[in-house]
Amino acid sequence: MKKVAAIVALVLGAQLTSAATANEPAVKKSTSGICHEKGKGSYSKTKHFEPFNSLEECVASGGRAAANAGVDNMDQGNSWLAEYGGRLLLILGGLVVAFAAYWFAARRRQASGGERLGELEQRKWEGHRLDRRDGGPKPPIS
Repeated sequence: MKKVAAIVALVLGAQLTSAATANEPAVKKSTSGICHEKGKGSYSKTKHFEPFNSLEECVASGGRAAANAGVDNMDQGNSWLAEYGGRLLLILGGLVVAFAAYWFAARRRQASGGERLGELEQRKWEGHRLDRRDGGPKPPIS
């Protein structure tokens, strides 16, 4: 029952949020006379404003364009990610694949080398007096 109530609350909250953003104007002119376009600069931070349909209308009413008007709000902190993100992802993916290939090859070499070493050791000690468990005759000394 609590899960259903939580889901209903989330759905209603999402609808209210989307309705609130749909009613927001294209440009907000703050009390200090700065015009903020939707999705740019400090638009979302501006709480006390005069609404306008375009930046030109806002400037014509005596406002001025924001200094960061050309910067998207979403890309302010992640502009390097937008520019280099694809390359960075490709490089990191390549490094992961190269490391995995190296690791698997090293394990394969280790496994096959261990078997060969065991065979060599077995041949080396074959017939040695310490290898015999029954305490049989010692090999002749030459």
